[in-house]
Amino acid sequence: MAAEEPAVKAGVAEVQANPPLQAPLSLQQARNLHLAVQGLLKPARARATRRRVLDTIAQMRLLQIDTIHGVARSPYLVLFSRLGDYRNEWLEQLLARGSIFECWAHEACFAPIGDLGVFASSWVMLPP
Repeated sequence: MAAEEPAVKAGVAEVQANPPLQAPLSLQQARNLHLAVQGLLKPARARATRRRVLDTIAQMRLLQIDTIHGVARSPYLVLFSRLGDYRNEWLEQLLARGSIFECWAHEACFAPIGDLGVFASSWVMLPP
């Protein structure tokens, strides 16, 4: 058995001496955390803008595209629930400008262009 590197030994000793803090969450705290991360804990405080639409998509990481609808397409309702009244065409404009892109995660989704590399590694290039 090989001797452990000094840095590894020091790292293990540090973790043993100072274990990570673990604060238990109540059920309500866990719910509030989930709602806050999704942008649903507090009502919209500012007027909706195209930039806030983009920021909202970036905060969620993915915005599911669902073309089947009874009232309106799902992405419009999801954004409305976080931003309040906004112009639906801003979503298409962000896509046309390359600020967001369509990808396949668990379903067809919009994602911020900054996350393109996350999905590019899973794309399969078909021969011409």
